[in-house]
Amino acid sequence: MIESMLLLVIHVVLYFLLWTCWLYWAHRLAHHIPGIKKVHQHHHHYILTHSPPRWSWNNLLLFNDNWMSTLDWWFTEVIPTVVFCLITGQWWIAVFHYVYSATVQEQTEHNPTFSWYPWLSAGKWHLHHHLNDTTKNFGPFVILWDKVFGTAKNA
Repeated sequence: MIESMLLLVIHVVLYFLLWTCWLYWAHRLAHHIPGIKKVHQHHHHYILTHSPPRWSWNNLLLFNDNWMSTLDWWFTEVIPTVVFCLITGQWWIAVFHYVYSATVQEQTEHNPTFSWYPWLSAGKWHLHHHLNDTTKNFGPFVILWDKVFGTAKNA
């Protein structure tokens, strides 16, 4: 029983880390692929010119602040998550992502008062990416991949 629980925990942690690495690269590439870069730049501009996004009923439908932000979110998180789940068969990640996105993400990801550093990459950590240096702090959820790939910058 303990052995099977340990294997389950290892399985969940391993796939979670693989998925966050996948999203790290989706976000990082969004700064370089011409069409996606334009959409992603709109997201950066929106975050810089609006107060921290707040939760809305639209989030339950995976719609963000406006159409461009929604398109960016789909390019950098939703579609890569679905592709990851198709490849790995780990659909619990899609469920986790939906629940997180629909309920928590808007209150944490771009919130200047939120910081769970060094555990989570949201709030102040990710805002550094928007406000100071778009070549740093790409990672979603965890800072691990920014550290591994040399893009970490303490906020």
